[in-house]
Amino acid sequence: MGLNISSFLQWRFNIYVYQKLGWRLTYYYVKMLAWLYYLINHKEKSRIRAAVESVFSQRKKKPERKALIKKVMQGIVAHYYEKLFNAYATGPTLRAFVGSHVDFTGIGTLKKGLKRNKGLLLITGHVGGVELIPACLGYRQFPVTIIAKFSSRHLWKASEQQARRFRTRIIDAERTPNVMRALLANLKENRVVITQCDEFDEWRPSRREQIRFLGKQTHLDRTFNVLARRIDAPIAFGIMHRRQNHHYRFNVVSEDEMAGSIKAMAPLPIGALVLKYLEHYIYNHPAGWYQWKKYPSIVPLASSPGPANQQLDPTLLDPSIGEMALRRVA
Repeated sequence: MGLNISSFLQWRFNIYVYQKLGWRLTYYYVKMLAWLYYLINHKEKSRIRAAVESVFSQRKKKPERKALIKKVMQGIVAHYYEKLFNAYATGPTLRAFVGSHVDFTGIGTLKKGLKRNKGLLLITGHVGGVELIPACLGYRQFPVTIIAKFSSRHLWKASEQQARRFRTRIIDAERTPNVMRALLANLKENRVVITQCDEFDEWRPSRREQIRFLGKQTHLDRTFNVLARRIDAPIAFGIMHRRQNHHYRFNVVSEDEMAGSIKAMAPLPIGALVLKYLEHYIYNHPAGWYQWKKYPSIVPLASSPGPANQQLDPTLLDPSIGEMALRRVA
């Protein structure tokens, strides 16, 4: 596996520099390193640019797309800065940050879900300040478990150490023999288990169900539909929306709230609900999504679906997803 930006930013020398500079100056150092990385790995930057162009070619004019690509690159830098800050900041620094810089909408959804004593599955995507979600919830005394992968052993160890400070557990998807069993065990302990719905490389395509996602008609990932049948825990969707000056708004909506805001001919499975919410967010806040380089991994259908196939292409009712990340449905 070649060098990626995450591994590059976690070189031991760079981590040493971060700790000496302090986190205010570290942001600018990370920004400089990212510029250097994409200067060398210009093909990766070209993939990101091509993905944004493809999704917004009919939605925005060329000058708007050019400005958007610049914002997307800035959003990617912000993500990796948050990743480093989340792992390597001291416990008191991270605790003070999430306490003063993160507004929370939907905390009642989590509390209500946990009252059933069956745990709660919280689905999110590679958007906004996702790295800060475990600390945000841990700071507010929620028992949290996150399913994650790590680009280096050093990051894994630092993250494990940080997790213990926030009542958080980590299920390492690459080191855990049976991730599903670990997930179910944590739900049985009445914990909030966090996972992501846009790991395209890990999708298990459904043979019958299809969905349009970011302009591509593709097979729906059946992972969450299968999982929903195996668990008795409530399911919610959350996004840590990045605002200005390193401030965030974390918003959570329940499965029922999602279903109530979707216009479709038939009830949608949870896998389709979360993808449509994520898609709506990306269209409104494209700079917040950092999976653009993986957009080509979404495999479009080779031909039009046959009549036996169920197409899942619903419409998300209003909700102009603005500053609050997701407007809660009354």
